[in-house]
Amino acid sequence: MIFKEEVLHVLQHKLESDSKIILPSIGESMFPFIKNGDLCEFELFDIDKLKKGDIILFWTKTGELIAHRYYCNKSRNNRLYYFCKGDTNLAFDEPIESSNIIARLTFIKRKERNINVNNIAAITWGKIIILIPKLSGIVRAYLNKRSVSL
Repeated sequence: MIFKEEVLHVLQHKLESDSKIILPSIGESMFPFIKNGDLCEFELFDIDKLKKGDIILFWTKTGELIAHRYYCNKSRNNRLYYFCKGDTNLAFDEPIESSNIIARLTFIKRKERNINVNNIAAITWGKIIILIPKLSGIVRAYLNKRSVSL
């Protein structure tokens, strides 16, 4: 979803005052872990404690607000870039800098259920999707087939 820069300032102000924000999920790039319509709670965090597999909320150069899984960071031309990818995406997002990172996912509210991203099932899914890259393609194929049959 594309937002104006003013929206980013509102989100950052809300985070600074409450330490968390709740946003609805739009799309299927993190399916099945995050489903379209889930409410996602994000919190401020220390970027030095970012771990592979964490889901972070970030802002792209084109004005998109995205929550994808963090994989790694690399230094290029004396600048540190962070690499993220949606669980059903086949390629990484455009690398971002730390100034683009807004918050880290802590909870998902799906209907009447709260999902803590630090529970064993969530951690296991994160490790599996990272260790088996072909799984992203399988889930993407399932989503494509499902959307054709609807």
